Amino acid sequence: MQAYTSLWDDITKQFTSHSSPVVLSHAVTAIRHLMDTTSLSNTNNTKILELEDKLAASLRDAVAGRDELEIASFTEDEVLLLGAICARLSVLAGARDLSSWMEEDEGGKQSSAWDIVSALLERGRLGYKEEEAVRARTHLK
Repeated sequence: MQAYTSLWDDITKQFTSHSSPVVLSHAVTAIRHLMDTTSLSNTNNTKILELEDKLAASLRDAVAGRDELEIASFTEDEVLLLGAICARLSVLAGARDLSSWMEEDEGGKQSSAWDIVSALLERGRLGYKEEEAVRARTHLK
């Protein structure tokens, strides 16, 4: 069981630290295989929830301190980080239903991932050239 949990941790680490489409694709394929192991569903559920929590925290941290995301300014590094996070969300959403997770706002204490992503996509109307990577990574234009 310890080896299985370590495998989950390794895959999660790769998924949350890389933004290469190839690495993300392979990580999600591995996650799908792990999730198919129904005899270990308790561990799988715990680990996938941990991954989703990490993604939510990284998204919220990336936009922390900004009230109106649609018009807030971002540094180039922040734009790259948001693009990587959106790429991860997009790839994971292709393999797993994230609709309830995306709408989770912890009882109104936090912005939901959906609200944050929607606000970021609204920025597309502003036409910031340096933020094209975020829109491209989410496959939404």
